[in-house]
Amino acid sequence: MAHSINLDLYNLNFVALSAFANTVHRGFVINATEYPDPKPMMPVFRNHIDMFQAAIAKWGVTGNRGSHKDYLQLLDERKVIRNDLRQLSYYTRRTKPGDIESWSKLGFKIKRPKSKPQPLPMVQDFHHFISRSVPAPGIKLKWKKPLDTDRRAVKGYIIQRSNTSEYPSVLKGGIIANIIGFTSSTSFIDNNPLAGENWYWVAPFNSVGFGVTSEALMVVSRKIKS
Repeated sequence: MAHSINLDLYNLNFVALSAFANTVHRGFVINATEYPDPKPMMPVFRNHIDMFQAAIAKWGVTGNRGSHKDYLQLLDERKVIRNDLRQLSYYTRRTKPGDIESWSKLGFKIKRPKSKPQPLPMVQDFHHFISRSVPAPGIKLKWKKPLDTDRRAVKGYIIQRSNTSEYPSVLKGGIIANIIGFTSSTSFIDNNPLAGENWYWVAPFNSVGFGVTSEALMVVSRKIKS
């Protein structure tokens, strides 16, 4: 997937859209030799921006708004600006295909291509979190997402537990042993731990599979042996 221009027009309020249009206008003026024939031409675009800004001012601010007619006029002017920016984005990509450095000079944001999911590294700062909100004998575990990993790249985490420090072996058929829970957050409460020593491991997973398993964490439970 190639790089593209990210206009993000529908997440910008009136003022932010006006500022973005001004930035792009300035970019095209400064780089006129590289982009000599934009659609629309810069004088036309400038006029549209001025009309949009005048409509914003006429609509006013919260607590001092203009009429409903003023608001409808503002929506019309916004539609013109959005269309101008779409045309300029198309012209930019046609004029300098794939030249993201040049696109950026015009003030456009770049939409990066999606990368293929990668195996996940080990979670960070895996520890026992002591909290009064967790009644005994519950044990709360916390950790941070794997280093240099986008939060969206992690689909969830598995938590394993054993009564010894020996990592639970993988059972026949690739089934992971001693799993006590799954979570999409970076914490987990073991409400029914073993009496005495509890050894925990946590591993992230995504569409590629399970990532690197953490180092073992030992927590002594307050649970009384029956």
